[in-house]
Amino acid sequence: MTPDEGGDLEADYRQYRPVLLAVLARLARSGFAVPPSDGLELVHDFFLEVWPDVRRRFDPARGAFQSLLTVAFVRFARARIARDFRMRASRVPIDDLDEIASPSEDASTAAADSLDASAVARAVAGLPEAQRRVLAVRFSASSERAAARTLGVSRHSLREQLLEALGRVAVAMETPGGLGDREWRLARLLWAEERSEADAAAVLAMTPSQLRHSRRRVLEALGAARLESLSSMEDGDDGDDDS
Repeated sequence: MTPDEGGDLEADYRQYRPVLLAVLARLARSGFAVPPSDGLELVHDFFLEVWPDVRRRFDPARGAFQSLLTVAFVRFARARIARDFRMRASRVPIDDLDEIASPSEDASTAAADSLDASAVARAVAGLPEAQRRVLAVRFSASSERAAARTLGVSRHSLREQLLEALGRVAVAMETPGGLGDREWRLARLLWAEERSEADAAAVLAMTPSQLRHSRRRVLEALGAARLESLSSMEDGDDGDDDS
């Protein structure tokens, strides 16, 4: 079984989706389980992000296409599932946030809330236009899935863009949360000083790989708790196929 010779992505998707869903079932038995709707989205994202490279690298002299496809998808799916698991684990449950908040609504609390809202508004106003649109669409949409459809992106891509935007907001508001000094310095280099990743890596004496991993941890720490307040009501989403 080989891909469509005409390069028809839709035909390839129909042909190989059952194969990749079977791979997901095997991954689930080894501890990498995802809900059915998330599994379909993983397959969808794989075709958008990785499939062209898999087709390009295929050499019949080196083995069967399905073997290359399976290896590529396992690597993609395991990394994505593990990343999403870390993201969920780092979120602060909404009930815990409620407990942290003061139960009284006295004048000082109202004033503090007003100042915080103003700070958030200023931080959001300073975002690039594309990130302001992501936040506006997500806040106004009925669900994460609806927002992703409006923006024409996958739910995973939407989460990534949200984390980036919320990370920038946290830096603008000078709220490092639980970040250590080194990670907060990285956040400020990237989003306050607008330094390139290469510059930030040089300043912090990191390799490019170390910087990418640190950047991911920073985004999750700065953005995940805020993202939870948006996504905590998503349990009622329908499970249709977004591909």
